[in-house]
Amino acid sequence: MNTILTQLNSPFLYLICGLIIAYVAFVSLVFMVRAYRAGKKAGIEEAKMKRVITFSATFTILPSLGILLGVIALSGSLGVPWPWLRLSVIGALHYETQVAQAAAEQIGMTSLSASEMTVRQFHHHRLD
Repeated sequence: MNTILTQLNSPFLYLICGLIIAYVAFVSLVFMVRAYRAGKKAGIEEAKMKRVITFSATFTILPSLGILLGVIALSGSLGVPWPWLRLSVIGALHYETQVAQAAAEQIGMTSLSASEMTVRQFHHHRLD
């Protein structure tokens, strides 16, 4: 049986979302390397730059743990790829859960639940 959750977790969606996230990570890495080189060129001490990198990594990784919990929470109703993509790029868990719930209510669902979702609901309620 091909359910909406099966479609939301399809290898194709994993591929598309994974490519987008990889691209965003690559661009971030390019800018990080450029910033490091510019710092060296400007004469900033290497120890200071390493300290900044450590603090930046800390303040990036710790909040992402909450976002990971959001991906896990939303994956039961929206599949893994979409929450993974949206929360990886946007990173606003409170916003994503509210929007997902509002969208579910607009198509007639009582809650954000994969068991209530059907492909017909999405086709019938799409915006033209």
